[in-house]
Amino acid sequence: MRFSALLVMLVAPSAIAAPDAITTDSAWQNTIMPLAPTLGLRGGDGAASHLLPGNRVLWLFGDSWIARIDNNHYAPGAAMVNNVALVHTAPRPGEQADDATVSIAFGPQPTPGTFSAFVMPANTAQTSWCWPSDGAVTIGSAFPKLAIFYADLARKVEKPAPGDDVWNFRLTGNRIAIVENPEATLADWKITQHPLTPRDPARFHKEAPAISWGVVAMHDPADAAAILVFGIDGSNPYDKLLMVARVPETQLTDFSAWKFHTDQPPPNDWSAKESLATPIVHNAVDEITIHKQHFPATAAAPARDTWILIQGEPMLGTHILFRTAASPLGPWSNGKPVYQIPEPAADKTLMTYGAKAHPELSGPDELLISYCINATDFSHMANDIQIYRPRFIHVPLSLLDSN
Repeated sequence: MRFSALLVMLVAPSAIAAPDAITTDSAWQNTIMPLAPTLGLRGGDGAASHLLPGNRVLWLFGDSWIARIDNNHYAPGAAMVNNVALVHTAPRPGEQADDATVSIAFGPQPTPGTFSAFVMPANTAQTSWCWPSDGAVTIGSAFPKLAIFYADLARKVEKPAPGDDVWNFRLTGNRIAIVENPEATLADWKITQHPLTPRDPARFHKEAPAISWGVVAMHDPADAAAILVFGIDGSNPYDKLLMVARVPETQLTDFSAWKFHTDQPPPNDWSAKESLATPIVHNAVDEITIHKQHFPATAAAPARDTWILIQGEPMLGTHILFRTAASPLGPWSNGKPVYQIPEPAADKTLMTYGAKAHPELSGPDELLISYCINATDFSHMANDIQIYRPRFIHVPLSLLDSN
């Protein structure tokens, strides 16, 4: 996808920003991943955030450095784990979190002295692993539980050719981690895991599931007793598709109870067959966010609510795009660029992905958006502690207004 012009270019932060200026924000980066000499989360990607019971915020990260920083390098003993969870007290909208409330969780440690992921499949040989799918939703009312979606991954080949190790993974399925006591401190969470099986054989691609479910999960605005689960069909890398499933909240972990959104008129718009799922968005990417955004009244339009989808540009492009819709089921507008990510222009080995919105942390007239930076050369990333950390920008709502 190509754009002849951008709506907004990078704007340097200033004491008084123009009303429609996008500003960068290093404070959030330093809050969740401080470059400190103590052991902790010092690098990672994913960076999905969710509100928790008790006025707290959960962050989900994918491959992450657990390390100490020494003389601007990861100190000896640093390790990369496949997923990490982080929790802090929710700040006031538009403000920073209190560093003192931040806690992280990884492990367990199957081998003394080593680190491991927060959620791991029951596979002692460690031939597969979990990445956060980024979706999370509370279920239940009196004592709500927390459902977090993960993708199951495995290597394509055991010994990849030099330079191919970055892409040496394949989807093997999804699982839901149910936190029985999300009101407790992160270290005391009790978690059960539920693989999403069986799957429709007609929805496989190259002997693997075509759709990775759980990139977004929410209560259905039309039925509070049901959960909408969004998934990405990545079987065609040049046109990834956004799909939707719906399931009663009480049956979330029972994949046979899911219904899949189709392009047929009611009552056939939801099918028990995953193979009949049809896309609500073309040219999607593996990581997105969807949320309801309130737009205050202006001289040109009254106050209103609109659904916003934030995504990166397909094929690792350098733009952050947004789409709008009257319903999370669409129809969705075409992606419009709102920001050009600058880092890859300065270093051709860098790539960007994982653009996400954080409405629960945003000020009243803006949207906080993050994106991830990585390198095609692992050693380059491992030797530069500034690369593998999410970046944050403040986007004025006026730039996301479809009216």
